[in-house]
Order: sequence, then structure tokens, then C-alpha cells
Amino acid sequence: MRDVFKKFLFSRHILVNEAGATDGEWMETLVALAHFFGIEITEGAGLAQPQMIRLAQDMLGEDVPEPFYRGFPATVRGLTPELLLFDQLAHYLRTYGLGDFSRPGHSLLEFNPDMSGRELISALFAELNGDAETAARLLRPGPQARKALNEPGVRREFIIVTEEAALARLRESVNSLLQSTRPLSASQMELVSAFVRDCRFTPEACACKQTAIELMLDTMDPDFARFLSLPDVIDLADAMARRSELLPPKRYAEREPGVRALNLPNRYRRLLKQVIDGKFLEGAVRERDCYARQALWCALLHHIHYKPVNEAAEAFVRGIRSGVNRSPESEFEALLEREGPVAAAKALRRAQGSGAVLRRLDYLLSRCRDADGAPREDQLEGVFSCIETENALLLIQLLIRYATKQRGVSRVFRFIRGNRLQTHIETDEEAARRRTALPGETHERVIRLLKDNLGRVLCGRLGRVYIDPDMRRIALPLRESASMGGVGVLPGGSRLPLDLSKTVRGFTWWEQVDDIDLSLIGLDGQGRQTEFSWRTMSRRAAGDRSAVLFSGDQTAGYDGGSEYFDVDIAAFRQAYPDVRFLVFCDNIYSNAAFDSCFCMAGCMTRRDVDSGEVFEPKTVETAFRITGAGRFAYLFGIDLEKNELVWLNLLQGADAAVAGETSLAFLLDYMAITSVYNVYDFFKMMAREVVDDPADADVVVSDRPFSLPEGTEVIRSADQEKLIAFMNGGPL
Repeated sequence: MRDVFKKFLFSRHILVNEAGATDGEWMETLVALAHFFGIEITEGAGLAQPQMIRLAQDMLGEDVPEPFYRGFPATVRGLTPELLLFDQLAHYLRTYGLGDFSRPGHSLLEFNPDMSGRELISALFAELNGDAETAARLLRPGPQARKALNEPGVRREFIIVTEEAALARLRESVNSLLQSTRPLSASQMELVSAFVRDCRFTPEACACKQTAIELMLDTMDPDFARFLSLPDVIDLADAMARRSELLPPKRYAEREPGVRALNLPNRYRRLLKQVIDGKFLEGAVRERDCYARQALWCALLHHIHYKPVNEAAEAFVRGIRSGVNRSPESEFEALLEREGPVAAAKALRRAQGSGAVLRRLDYLLSRCRDADGAPREDQLEGVFSCIETENALLLIQLLIRYATKQRGVSRVFRFIRGNRLQTHIETDEEAARRRTALPGETHERVIRLLKDNLGRVLCGRLGRVYIDPDMRRIALPLRESASMGGVGVLPGGSRLPLDLSKTVRGFTWWEQVDDIDLSLIGLDGQGRQTEFSWRTMSRRAAGDRSAVLFSGDQTAGYDGGSEYFDVDIAAFRQAYPDVRFLVFCDNIYSNAAFDSCFCMAGCMTRRDVDSGEVFEPKTVETAFRITGAGRFAYLFGIDLEKNELVWLNLLQGADAAVAGETSLAFLLDYMAITSVYNVYDFFKMMAREVVDDPADADVVVSDRPFSLPEGTEVIRSADQEKLIAFMNGGPL
């Protein structure tokens, strides 16, 4: 079975017996899984196989490279700011000063901070000359012995299933993911594509055009065009151009200097012709919607030398090349100007459905005013009458957007392109030109209408449901395409309670790149930032290190490196009372992207931070690999007021090489998601009856282990594909 399948199932606490035999080592395997990783097998213990240990090592980490301060955190606490600064400058002199990234860098002082000035200079020159033996002798007394880990770590309940049962579970998960009307994350797309190709799986449905496009290009099978419409062909061509690292049709259409034509490979040109011909032969063509990107269509038809397959195609080509704009968007704008917002909203609903009205709701409502600028109640009611929809996912997204929007402050525009989050903060000039600001009363009415509509759509879809109160902390997977998959990964905005008796250890480790930086940024309630990083560490008072401590900036070359932050939440609140949230970030300082190297990130919780190794797989709460064509990722946050970890897991689109130099204020919206709407609210709306006893339920929504009657549907916080299916009108 392919690794992508086994890793996905591992993240759902499922191990797979591939050969049907245990090689007689099943008991040893069970002991190793429990001892090193805290994995307890609750079902199928006799199916354990030794290779499961290797999988657990890959997913949770093992033999992680040493950080800059090898005795972290015990040996770092006693170093003065001056010694920290010396270590930093000496390290950078060898690496970025002399360009020597041939080996991992380590502190000259942590094990012998009282060395003489002569010894210090000698050790520095030995380090610069690569004389490890001399440096080690001068750094006496050497690394301190660490106590054995004296805490139980994280308890993980797993089951082991046969390969046949595993494939059945994978099929169910893939079908659920294909019901998503939103693009999938890179890890989800990898799973779906591998299952389609390796298992010869033919999807019966695919709700997202981007998913269909990716599957078509992975398989070069034109049959996936049945999930597309003619206007989607431009998106297909853009995806082809990105894969070919060529210019997309948009740039060709703009006639940029030096651009003569696209140069798509012939196999892509043939596929495009097949798709376009197929749409006209089917006779179901949304021609008017193509005019919204008329220039791009002209460029594409010219590039592939398209010859119409029938009279309908001939008429379409003539219309596209005529230069006359017949797009629904231009008709909408003309009608809005001529007859007002109500007429425009009704026409838009007839042409494209209520979802199109909802996406332009601010624009329409802001025009429901009289000559003096006062809201017109009759027009507001007319527009409101056009917004009812059966699309639960869209309603939830809009509800969260309106409920977290802070009126009177600069807006943040967020969108995802190429599995990376793009953000734009409204400038003062843009705010002054803004024409879509809504009065407070109108804003509140929109929220009430969205909730009423959502309740109507979801009401009674399920029978008797038990919902764990802890599910109020779990967010719904609304836009997860910029996120990564792994152990313990939850939808963005989800929260996990933190034990104040434990320290949170955020970590990252990598290979095949010189320098990745782990940073910690503090945010107050208004988004003002305080940076905690290697470059600010030596400026912090020694007493602050009881609250937050960093392992040092490791620049390790291809040998690999690791970095850690320890945060004592109770101590941190006392030291920095103005900081409300902490955000862990990863960025590649070297000129590379995450998809060109190996990088893992996550967090541990440690009761005794000086026991065990710096990296202890048994204490890992979550671990995921950062992937994608970006250099900056938001990992997770800590709500210092509520003592909760907040999931972010976002790959940023900006080409940022240093943390703290761009605004993180937009992340405050993610901190508020579950207070607006969460998994508990979602299933409560769908339940005909919410029961107190899980044994009485048809559906149980909980992460707790229960002894349940056969046939009971169980939804856990990690079952994102099931939540996606439910939001998109899935299993009833």
C-alpha cells in the first residue's frame, strides 16, 4: 500500500496490516509503539507488524537533528544576554560571514559559560577553522547528562485493520472529499489523485471544478470534463500553464512586452480541444458566462488553433472574437445603474442563483440608499428576499465573515490561490474610497438572516444525535486548501485546551535547506505585535526566560537542523500582560520554498522540560509536514486568556523570508471562529433530537471512546472529510 494512504489513515488513528501476517513480532511491535509513541492498540492487536514502527517514526518524528543549544532548555537559562549575543555573532560569522554551511552550528558557551577570554577566542577560531577536536576540548566539561523522561506523554488509541478494510475506508474518505465544493488542500488532493490512479477508481461526483481539473491533469483523462462547464476551460488552461511553468492565458491576453504566445505542450493542446469539442457536442454550453473573460478566450482559441466542431461552436467563436461584451457581469452593472439594486439582485438570482447574490451582498446593500444617503427599507427588503440558498457551506462562510468583521477598521481581504493564502490589508486611501460600508443595524440584520436561512437548510437532516460539549472548540473545515495534513491536524480556528502545569514546546526540524526559522509573535487585542525570536532573544531580561525560551538559530545545511520555543503560559501572562495571543510561524530564510525541502512542525507539551531528549515523540501533540510553493507558514496560536491552542496551519502566499516584518493582525479573525459557529452548533441544527446518552444516538459527535451499538455513526474532530460531506449536502 502506498505511503500516502498509510499516512492518511495514521492521521485517523488507523494502522494497516498489509501482508496478512505478523512475522511473529506482533507483541514486540505493540510494546515499541506504546513505549516510544504512546500508541495503544484497542482493536486488531494481533495484526501488528514491525513496519508500523517506521511509519510512526515518519509521522511523529525520530532521530531529529540537534538544535543550536544542545542542552536546551537547562543550559540556556543561565547564559547572560551578553553571552547569548556572543554566541549569535560567532555563529553568523562562520555561516553568513564566511559562507560555511557544511555542518550544524552549536553554542560555544552553553556548557562552559565561565571559560576564560583566551579560551573563548581559541574556541572561536577552532570553530571557524572546523577544528572540532580543539573546540570540544575548550568547551569542557561537555554536554550535561539528561534525566530520563518522567512523564507518560500523549495517549493515542489506534486500531489495526486489514488492507481490504483500509481500502474501503479510503474509498469512503475520497468520496466525501469529492463532495467538497471548495478546493482541497495539497495533502487531500494527493490522497484523492493517488486513489483514483492506483485503485482505478472512477468518481461518480466531483463538486469542485478545481479538483476535477487537477484529476484530469493527473490522469490526462478527458472524462473528468463531465464535472466542468465551458467557462471552466480557462481555469483548466491556467492549471496547465502552471504545471508547465509557462505563461497563463491572462498574461498573453494582456500583450505584455516580449510575450508572443503561449507554448503549452501538444498533449495539453489536444486535451483542451477535446474538452471544448465535447461541451459543444453535448449541447449544454453556458456561453454567456464565458464573456466575463472574453480576452482570455480570444487568446486561448488562437493559441490552440481551434476549429469549431459544429454550428454552435462556430457561433461561439464568432461572438468571442467580435469584441462585444455580453457577460452577465456587464448586464448586472448596467441593470444596477438603470433600475437599482432590487432589480439587479433579482436578475442575478435568475441567471446565477442566490449564491451569486450573497457573494455581492455588501455591494448591493450599500446601494440601498436614498439621495441623502439614508438606508431605504423597501430596497433592503427587496435584496434580502433574493438571498435564500440551499448552500450550507456558503451560508456558514458568510456568517463567520460578517460576525468577525470589525466595523470602522481597515478590512483584510483573504483569498487562496495555488494552495497559498493571499492577504491584502486595506490602505487608508482605499478605505476613503470605500462604497460598501454597511450601517450597524443592516450588518446585524444580515447576520440574523444568514442564521435563519442556515437553520432552515439544516433542520432535521439527522435523527437522534449526541454532541460532546468539547465540540464547541472545533471549527468546520471551510477553506482548508492552504493547510497541511498530519497527526492531530484540525480545521483552522479549532481549539484545544492546554494544561497550565505543562510547558508548550513548539518545534520545527528540516533537511535539504540551510536555514529555516521558527518564530513567535505576540498579538494584543488590536493586533499590535511583539516579536520573540533569535534576533530579539539577547535583548530580553534573564528573568523572562522562565516565560519563553528559544533554542537558538540553527543553520545546518543539508545535514538538517531543529529549533524550539518553550512557553510557560502562566509565567508568560505575568511577564507580558498586554499580549493576548501567541502565534508560531515558520519561514525559510534561505532562498527556497517548502516544496523543495523537508520540513516538519508541531508542538509538544512537557511537564518537566529538562527531562528526556529535546525532541520526545511520546510528548508530541501534533506534527505535520509543511509543503507548498511558499516560504512562510502560520503554524498555530495560543490564547493566553483561555489557555487554549488555536489551529492556524496556513501556508502564506507572500514571499516573506523573515517573521515579524508583516502584519499578523488578520489572524485575530481565526481566533474568533469557534465563538461564532462550530461543530457543536452545526450538528445541533441538523439534529431532530439532541440526546444526553451516546447509546441512544444514531450519530455520536465526540472524540471520547464509547461502547456504542452497531451501526452508530461516529464523527470525530479529525474526520474533516466527513464534515465536508455533511456541509455539502452529504450523508443523511
